[in-house]
Amino acid sequence: MVPDARVGVCLGREAELLVALLAIQKCGAGYLPIDPGQPMARNATILEQARPRVVLTQEAWRDVAGDTARVVILDALADELSRLPGTDLGLTPHPQQLAYTLYTSGSTGQPKGVDIPRQAFANFLMGIQEQVQINASDRLLAVTTLGFDIAGLELFLPLAQGATVVLASSEDSLNPRALIEVLERQAISVMQATPATWQMLIEHDSPAWSGLRVLCGGEALGAELAERLLARQVKLLNVYGPTETTVWSAAYAVGEVDSAVIPIGLPLANNRLYVLDEFLEPQPAGVAGDLYIGGSGVARGYADRPELTAASFIPNPFVQPGAPGVEAGSRLYRTGDRARYRSNGCLEFLGRSDFQVKLRGFRIELGEIEAAVAALPGVTQVVVGLRTAPGGQDVLVAYVCHTDTVLDRAEAQRALRARLPAYMVPGAFVSLAGLPLNANGKVDRKALPEPVWNDEEGTGELSGPWQVGLADIWRDVLNVWPIVPGADVFRLGAQSLQLVRIHARIRQRFGCEITLARLFAHPVLSEMAALVEQACATPEVDELAEIEKLLRAFE
Repeated sequence: MVPDARVGVCLGREAELLVALLAIQKCGAGYLPIDPGQPMARNATILEQARPRVVLTQEAWRDVAGDTARVVILDALADELSRLPGTDLGLTPHPQQLAYTLYTSGSTGQPKGVDIPRQAFANFLMGIQEQVQINASDRLLAVTTLGFDIAGLELFLPLAQGATVVLASSEDSLNPRALIEVLERQAISVMQATPATWQMLIEHDSPAWSGLRVLCGGEALGAELAERLLARQVKLLNVYGPTETTVWSAAYAVGEVDSAVIPIGLPLANNRLYVLDEFLEPQPAGVAGDLYIGGSGVARGYADRPELTAASFIPNPFVQPGAPGVEAGSRLYRTGDRARYRSNGCLEFLGRSDFQVKLRGFRIELGEIEAAVAALPGVTQVVVGLRTAPGGQDVLVAYVCHTDTVLDRAEAQRALRARLPAYMVPGAFVSLAGLPLNANGKVDRKALPEPVWNDEEGTGELSGPWQVGLADIWRDVLNVWPIVPGADVFRLGAQSLQLVRIHARIRQRFGCEITLARLFAHPVLSEMAALVEQACATPEVDELAEIEKLLRAFE
């Protein structure tokens, strides 16, 4: 294998995945995640841009692997592989060789690849180990898809320390009750997840919580969630970092909650975090500024996109001769985040400074969503923003100018799910005659109207005990009223956590069992009420096979 070559990996969550990743590293290449759960069109775009030399897959995912590179079906090579020698290849990869290329949301409407060198990845693993202190007796539960950069910690850190990786199945990763059972059954001691996942899990009592080392990152950790996790007697680590600086760049061990903002802490080993003003001058403690990251974790740049790399990675004005990652010729990554230092040296994250947003741990370029919506038939203009629904949940909202009177929301969402990851599909659409403009002729995002969250099809009154009882549950969980029979639970702002609570309340109030998958498939109140009525009359059959597909569609 040629050094620096990209090798596509399109595999299920089985032992073969880890074997393939280690083999790619040993031969001097870098891995390129191809997620079977993502839309075919998005995977095709990634394969076309990245041009991997080869794609490793299984027969079940052959169609996902595409035809832009040589495809190797590992299932068909089992006998041949078993006859190969088990000796080490004896290669010594250079620290600057490619470790992996990972594609993230792009502002131009196309995903962009981030090239991470081996030195940066190794530095990260050593730095985070100082915080987590994994040893050979530990068992880490890996729940993250390979296409999300934090999977690198879950898969490689335990192996580097002689510990055990437990791969959660795709189905279990999306089912909080199943994950709790895995934590108990597998005696898990370490787990990493986004705040959204921890919010779902914290609803479940279990002896597995006590002593669990919890890594929480991907979006801001709120004080309420931190307090609830600490009350479970966990060891809580709040972590922060963009893909472009190799997974996590800072960490903070949360011992107590003394403010509404949980700090992101101090830089990991050989990283540097700078809070700067518009002239790249450092800001004093307590003063907000733009966050730049330097040091050994900085990526090479964007794969085959020198213009994007030049715009986001700047020469480091704070060179320190002999210091790892900040010597002459080093660069800083412009994160687009706002932050400030506390007087004790800890860093606080204050949100984004541009049109990039974070939703449930995913970093999203609104431009990519806008490009996809603009491609829908009849759409003439579109702006996408993040709004807070009445229940307090963040929801992507698309403001659309359309040749028809009103855009068909359901049809639009179906079309978008074929092009975008489910977490990037807007949950609400607002039809406008024209977009509001400011004095400079640019779209005035502040003037975009608040969605009417409860204007669903029809305004009829609730009828029967099933609709009335279910509406009461929605009101309590979502903090929305009134609720009409045509109301859609996701447009009202429900996310995974809220649906889990609705699921539990249905079981408690009506005494029937309905799978989460069925609730996700019937989000309209009248349809969900009919489902409850049917379940109470006829016990529901477990449909775990549907869970991954349906949860991904609405996560």
